Amino acid sequence: QNSFWPACFRCRVDSWVFQAQARIQLAEMAAKVSLDQSHQSLTERVIKADVARRQSYEAKRMSVDEDRWASKRDSKASTASKTSATGNLRMIKMHKQKMPSHDGYMGKCHRNAVTGEITLKRVHAANDFSIIDLYKRSKIHKSVEELAADPYLFKPVVLPKRTWVYHDLFRQKKIVQGADENGMVRYVLGFPIADARVTAGQYSPMMAYLPMVLFCVVTKDTLAVASSLIAVVTLGVVANLCNRCQHYARGRAYSIPIRLAHLGILALSMLSRTESDMLGMIGYILCFVTVFLDAIRGDWPAVFSTRFWCHYEIVRELPERLFVCKRIGAAHMEQQFGESLPIAEEIHGLGVWQQRYILALEISGMLCKLEPISLKEWEVIYDAFAFSSKTYKYVSMGLFDDQTPAMYPYDEAFENTPKSFGIGDKKNRTELVDAVGASDDSLNSDQESSSGSESDVPPPQAAQERKMQKLKEEAAGKVEVIDYN
Repeated sequence: QNSFWPACFRCRVDSWVFQAQARIQLAEMAAKVSLDQSHQSLTERVIKADVARRQSYEAKRMSVDEDRWASKRDSKASTASKTSATGNLRMIKMHKQKMPSHDGYMGKCHRNAVTGEITLKRVHAANDFSIIDLYKRSKIHKSVEELAADPYLFKPVVLPKRTWVYHDLFRQKKIVQGADENGMVRYVLGFPIADARVTAGQYSPMMAYLPMVLFCVVTKDTLAVASSLIAVVTLGVVANLCNRCQHYARGRAYSIPIRLAHLGILALSMLSRTESDMLGMIGYILCFVTVFLDAIRGDWPAVFSTRFWCHYEIVRELPERLFVCKRIGAAHMEQQFGESLPIAEEIHGLGVWQQRYILALEISGMLCKLEPISLKEWEVIYDAFAFSSKTYKYVSMGLFDDQTPAMYPYDEAFENTPKSFGIGDKKNRTELVDAVGASDDSLNSDQESSSGSESDVPPPQAAQERKMQKLKEEAAGKVEVIDYN
């Protein structure tokens, strides 16, 4: 009995201590939860106060600063902009960036011979911009709805393959023979390329055959390993030789004999194997699976992507190296990727804007197509501008201003008249020649044609003269002759 009561007392004290510790832990957890909730509510209040302060600041700016709008072409437009701004405070302010230099991007677009990826190298960060403005203005500060209704703002969608072809011809020192100042751009736009963002399988088979060397090592066959090493080296040489705009699309076709020879050697070494080795058979199976996957991911997309190959014919040449082009080929482009937004008539001056038309631009050596920016895209830009403080820059082309707010109507008879100067006709102007010595050859051909008789005139120049004579006859037939007698 003397030992029982102290033990009971100790148990009761231990239970008291345990309960006290549990109450302390519960109190600490409750205090922590309340602190988190108060911190979260404080953060929400700070965010709401910041948004309200920003909205009040924008409202004050609208009431005080009436000259902030980028364009005021008439009183109705300014009145509509004020009413829409007071109804919606989602304002976006963009900073104007200086136009890149004439050769800011020229020669800096390269293609990886193995992966087929096209990248820009050694480009200064100051040449980065997101929006192109065809109107001449110093600042843009509008609401989301007004920006979506502005017909002069476009997003530049780079044509990577055509830009690489343009730069590759520049590095090869190739030019188009003739007097057309836009001859190179015309030639590159007329180059057959798959502009759609599809997997064209234009990477080198070396990407698949390089890990195949490890699988061949597992087979423990000297012939298979040697064949795979030779195939990898040969495929690398073929990829580098075909990394030109004239041959890049046929790189896989040129590598077919090498791949078939390697596949035959693998099959022969597997059939002539006498030892039963499970690890070796796994290596052979992995090699054949790699060959099959390379054909599925490379050869089949290369054949399937031919339906997206197309080229562009220039319909109208606008100032500042802006072109209205008509796509020839890739008839299923809109069915696969959807229709693009139409471009306003005051930009191109044509009567009807077709879906196969694009607005192409050459800016500092970069070829891109201009697409209108939709309302949803402007809302995404506003979210990034308002909550992430992202700065959007635009480049002003100055193609339109207050005096010329729209392009003059298209006149086919006036704009498509063949030029009377230059060397050769349209067919001859699309032929590439070496830049070195091209001017001397042109000068010699001019001297020979001017010194010779009519029978010594070269065939292209004779065709040009016949075409001009035909145009003169047609013009003479349209003129009404009045006989005063």
